[in-house]
Amino acid sequence: MPLEIITESVFGLIFRALGWIFIDVLFEILIRGLGYLIC
Repeated sequence: MPLEIITESVFGLIFRALGWIFIDVLFEILIRGLGYLIC
């Protein structure tokens, strides 16, 4: 039981971090791309 809780929290943390990185990169590309287009 404790092993399941630990693996759940570790996998949740990893997926949350990957999702945050993906969203951050996506928004960065969109914002910079639009900025270059506008300028």
